[in-house]
Amino acid sequence: MKKIYQNLLILFFIAILFIPMFGLVKINNEPVENNSFIESKVQFERFFEDNLFKKQGMRTYFTRLQLLLGLSPAEDIAILGDHGFLFIANSNDLELDAYRGLRDFSDAHYENAIDHLSWIESFFTEQDIDFLLMIAPDKSTIYGDYLPKRISRTGITPRNTFMDFVNKNDISDYVLDLAPALEEAQKTIVDEFQNYLYYKGDSHWNNYGAFLAFEDYLNYTNRLDSEAADYPLIEAKWFEPYFGTNDLAELIFPGAAAEYTKKYPELEVVFETSPEMPQHTEERLTTNSDWRELFVMRNENAVFDETVFLFRDSFAFAQLNYFSYLYSEVYVVHYNRILVEDMRWQLEWMIESFEPDRVVLEIVERRIVDALLMFDDFSK
Repeated sequence: MKKIYQNLLILFFIAILFIPMFGLVKINNEPVENNSFIESKVQFERFFEDNLFKKQGMRTYFTRLQLLLGLSPAEDIAILGDHGFLFIANSNDLELDAYRGLRDFSDAHYENAIDHLSWIESFFTEQDIDFLLMIAPDKSTIYGDYLPKRISRTGITPRNTFMDFVNKNDISDYVLDLAPALEEAQKTIVDEFQNYLYYKGDSHWNNYGAFLAFEDYLNYTNRLDSEAADYPLIEAKWFEPYFGTNDLAELIFPGAAAEYTKKYPELEVVFETSPEMPQHTEERLTTNSDWRELFVMRNENAVFDETVFLFRDSFAFAQLNYFSYLYSEVYVVHYNRILVEDMRWQLEWMIESFEPDRVVLEIVERRIVDALLMFDDFSK
């Protein structure tokens, strides 16, 4: 049966490539004669780019055929696993190699990352600011069983090795690995919810997975502080269709996300709070509107009257409502704008201007070692 599908795929491509040769196309709305078309390499390339690789062109049809056959549409970008789950391929931060245990860092590499982390913690501690590194798990860590069988784990992941070095250096008080909590939740929560900690067509956790991770953050803060956070009871209620942008589905091919969503509908977990969470206000503090922008969330009815710096990547967005309920002021900015070399002055300006009580640095698992090595030497 597979050979039949492979032959059909080959015939499909041959047909697509030879249609222009039979005078069935137009370039710039003008008919093209066969001879002139064949003789003109420039015209052929223009036709190929403008017609075959548009959203409604070969990419969409090819993707539709692959999804029909249950194949990964573009394995250098995303891997299609069981139940329609898409996973980042090695083109982005080598997540699959990290999952398989094939990222071969030396002990010196990990020790160097630990040194950078210690510099940052010491810098804030000296200014009487609490610091925490919070590691968001990769989707492959939580749903590795959904990966194709050929992608098997053959070694230890960098996150596990990094945490071994954290424990060996006795700095676990300010490092929170969220993976164990989510791994346990994925195994123990009722069947209907276990597939909805992460989006199927996206690399991120959804609002339910983000909340379970935030619960682990609450447990961490309560372990360090005898005054337990008076956080509202949250209960999952129902599912509803999710129509947001799926980053992996969109990356496969332009225009392919709709075909993917038809085959693998996306659902969101909706839950309620008791008492209801008060709304926060947001204010942009920088003029740029890209992923590096700095903004503040204010909530006069927050549980704690504290100011927090949340240095984040994209995983933090699903947790913003929870942080804003807990703390009266939360300043949010990507860590690349603050902690990397030559950006130290912005951090010092923020500390002087906003006087934080604590700093939370959130980094996704696949970037944890590489990101720490980018950060400035705060011991200078």
